[in-house]
Parts: sequence; C-alpha cells; structure tokens
Amino acid sequence: VVGDRLLVIGDAGGHYVIGVLHGAGRSTLELPGDVELRAVNGTLRLSGDKGVEVAAPQMSVRVDSLQVIAGKVVQRFASLCQRVSDLLSVQAGERSTVVEGSSHEQAKTLTIVTEESARINGKGVYLG
Repeated sequence: VVGDRLLVIGDAGGHYVIGVLHGAGRSTLELPGDVELRAVNGTLRLSGDKGVEVAAPQMSVRVDSLQVIAGKVVQRFASLCQRVSDLLSVQAGERSTVVEGSSHEQAKTLTIVTEESARINGKGVYLG
C-alpha cells in the first residue's frame, strides 16, 4: 500500500520487491502446494497482538497430550460427538444443561448424591 517501505533490487530490465521493511497494509505469504512449518528441536509458537485465527474446510489435531487454558470458551457446533475410552470427569462450580428436545442417559449403574435436596419435576415419573 502507499507508504510502505520496501527493499527492492533490479536493473534496467525491471525491479523486484524482495522485502517489506515497514508495511502499513496486510502482509500475505502465499505458497503453492503443501507447506510444512516445523521447529526442529524446539517449540513452534504462533502469536498475534490482536488474536490468531485458523480457517480451513477441514482441520486435524494429533497430539499425545492437549492442555487448553482460557478465561472463557464458547463452542458452537451443528453436531458434536465425543468418545472417551476411559474416564470423563467434569468439575464445575455450577452446571446447567438445557436440552430443547429429548434427553437420554444410559449407564450400567447411576448414583446421584446431593448434600441437600433433589427434585424431579415432570408430568410422570416411571420407575422400573
């Protein structure tokens, strides 16, 4: 854009921009084909002063361990399927679940423990 400071090489046949020393506009790095970005024997860090965005028609993440630390998380899915082979554990200060349609829970055994009262509010309660 107008006002950018560039590093240019050239001769009578033409000039080429080989670097942007100071840019006022958006910088785009476009590479044809598959691209691999790797930190050999180190950690790859991506950061942005205003955020980091990833956009793609499909994304895969494969790791041995995943840790997410955030002040707030908002997730929106058309459909979500989770499969946990061992233990799914949730610890929360409070929990609220709202299901607009039907809800089904199935387990080999189920225990509900409260320190105070438990309430079931419905037109009918069927046991057995």
